[in-house]
Amino acid sequence: MSIDDRTVTAESRRRFIETVQKQLIRENPSALPEYGIDGIYGEETDLAVQDFQSQEGLTVDGIAGPETNNALREAILFGEGSEGEGVEMLQEDLTWFYFEPDGGIDGIYGPGTEQAVRDFQSDNDLSVDGIAGPNTLEMMDELIETILVEEGDANSLVRRIQEQLNEQDEVDISIDVDGSFGPETEGAIEDFQEVTDQQVDGIAGPVTMNLLDLEAFHPSTEEELNQVLEDEGYEMEVEEQSEEAALSFVDLLQSSEAYQNNLPSEASDEISDPELTRISRQFEEDDQEFYLLSGSLDEENGYIHVFATFDEDEEILNFGFGVIEGDLYESPATLNVYDVDGETVEEEEDTVLEFTNAELDIQNQLTEAIFEANESDIRIQVEDPCDFAVAASAGIACGVPGLFAGTFTAGIGWLVFAGVCGATVDAVTPSGACS
Repeated sequence: MSIDDRTVTAESRRRFIETVQKQLIRENPSALPEYGIDGIYGEETDLAVQDFQSQEGLTVDGIAGPETNNALREAILFGEGSEGEGVEMLQEDLTWFYFEPDGGIDGIYGPGTEQAVRDFQSDNDLSVDGIAGPNTLEMMDELIETILVEEGDANSLVRRIQEQLNEQDEVDISIDVDGSFGPETEGAIEDFQEVTDQQVDGIAGPVTMNLLDLEAFHPSTEEELNQVLEDEGYEMEVEEQSEEAALSFVDLLQSSEAYQNNLPSEASDEISDPELTRISRQFEEDDQEFYLLSGSLDEENGYIHVFATFDEDEEILNFGFGVIEGDLYESPATLNVYDVDGETVEEEEDTVLEFTNAELDIQNQLTEAIFEANESDIRIQVEDPCDFAVAASAGIACGVPGLFAGTFTAGIGWLVFAGVCGATVDAVTPSGACS
């Protein structure tokens, strides 16, 4: 399915929203003057979509559905003589794929940009005419959105990964840059994954690509994030409990009728490898202490996990299950969180790939906010530190052990902690509260 044959709303994935916003600016450089391409489908984006729909005689609803997306795509054509912000974005994208136009990024579609477009088109089996029309721009957008690259792929995104493998300093790698993902590229990725403590599978997923991206804001360290919490007057203490204590909490959970009634049908009756953590947090006059229990309900492959929180009196606050059906990339994954009475309080379904990418998005946004705040000498303000912990992820900001034993690659840690805190968060910004 074409990336334009989908409906993009405020609930859509961030990178899909960014593609719509990019299209709006390509078509009309004065669109989105305040926020630009921020991945948030807010009022500005909604109104820009409505303006375009009205201009094209489409149904005016502010929703970027297939009809609107395809009309946007067909309305954009860059060639000799074109100039402006749309051309500048094109040049930036070409540079992202290591096809930097001679003359650099100047917003003018000259011979250097035309040749870079020709090189991109040739690299991706497109008609080579040097004109950035619908097919060329769609291919660029699709590859920029892609978060999984593996053996057998051949395109400009593979070329980018090969260039980055040769550039990175973690391990000495020198491979041919040909845009084709063969055994040599797979082996280089495995070497990089091993030295960066990733799952070694030779597949470039979101974590691998994030760490290869030399321009990315990599997730902040636990120390940096804890410092932001401390600056807000928020203190957190995390202490792992004994195996004996963990087993006693397992008994408490398994004795709950609500837990038994919501146990996944494919899950084991026994919780294996239970881990218990005591978490104490203090903010202003509010002190809270609770226990977090996690374990596996599928001893054979570890793809079904359980977690639960208890108050300081060892009463259940909530519990939930994380389930992966099949492989760790594109198979469905579900997260369900229930309250003490067994009522659903959080329900998410996606692939592990998307959960992981969403987690990286949040961590990178948070890191970028910290960076910008430090550069501007602005303090990051957090209205509710629990929300901050959600955004930062339980595993990083709070020091909580991996809730899913590495299976989810921390991809849904923040969703789990959202259930614990009873809150969700989109982003943290300098001099502002969680939004």
